[in-house]
Amino acid sequence: MLNVIYNNKHLNILEKDRPLVLALSGGVDSMVLFDLLKNAGYKVVIAHVNHHKRAESEFEEAFIRNLAKENNFDIEVLDYIHEKENFQAAAHNSRYEFFYNTAIKYNASAIITAHHYLDNLETILMNLIRGSNLYGYAGIKEFSYFNEIKLIRPFINVKKEDLYEYAKKHNIKFFEDSSNQGDDYLRNRIRHHVIPHLERENPNLINSVANYSNQLYEAFSYIRNNSVKY
Repeated sequence: MLNVIYNNKHLNILEKDRPLVLALSGGVDSMVLFDLLKNAGYKVVIAHVNHHKRAESEFEEAFIRNLAKENNFDIEVLDYIHEKENFQAAAHNSRYEFFYNTAIKYNASAIITAHHYLDNLETILMNLIRGSNLYGYAGIKEFSYFNEIKLIRPFINVKKEDLYEYAKKHNIKFFEDSSNQGDDYLRNRIRHHVIPHLERENPNLINSVANYSNQLYEAFSYIRNNSVKY
């Protein structure tokens, strides 16, 4: 299944005369995306967020700063410290503001994140549990805009196992976030206890999720366009 990574449609059509802002956490997904962009000859601006929630965060930031230096890439780091109850939602908003401001600073053509299939399915299920709207129920969009900047998620239909396989094959160093192992967050509980059952019920769940997400986005776009015209 590595063809879906090697032959990614987005990575073959991005502009090469302007930089791309890559959200690089140091996890397997973003490190694989970094490797692909680097090998394809793109100008990369690394955007790293240090949440200071784990002891390993400082070492990981130092590793990513050194990675940027070794490859002669620009890097921007956001030191994010947030103690409020709804940490994940607040951190999400701050991250995207940071990515956007970085894109503006470097006149980047797009922001690239390494969200994959499990991220999308987890988001869909979280929104179904908590309640949302048609746009929210569709999950994470593969291609969208953050203000006027393109936001691209080329791995949204890629399984995490394939990312691990690519990393192993190409000897890519990455870090595992220890906070993902516990059940403190709803996303983790869905990942550990719900999704494995769904995948046993439907071994082709990745395609079903992609179809569901695309159909809801198309329905949302149709309704929104016609309501605006009306």
